[in-house]
Amino acid sequence: MTGTDKKEKRGEAIGKRVRYFRKRKGLSQKQLADAVAVSTSVISNLENGKSMVGVYTLLDMMDVLEISVEQLLPEYSDPGRAGKSQPSDMSGLFEDFPSDQRQDIITNLRGFLDSLGIYTHE
Repeated sequence: MTGTDKKEKRGEAIGKRVRYFRKRKGLSQKQLADAVAVSTSVISNLENGKSMVGVYTLLDMMDVLEISVEQLLPEYSDPGRAGKSQPSDMSGLFEDFPSDQRQDIITNLRGFLDSLGIYTHE
């Protein structure tokens, strides 16, 4: 499986989870879009695996949907899992961003995960 294939599968999985939690919360795509200050098409494209949003928008969605990182990104919840990407391997998630932005996002996300006790730096 190529890096692009992995990224697409990851995006589809995140989109499906966002849809599930949005519906569970009883929100329409428009309501979620308004709450996180994006267009309805951004939510639709995310949920259908057609595009991905930035980490800050994902964090805003998590707040609105009242979900944790473990719920949105369960594949990153168990640092001891064998054969899977570890949180230290997050750069591929944000490869479309300029390198300085990518590093800021990864640093902020690691700090967020640290604060939840999900990931600690070695």
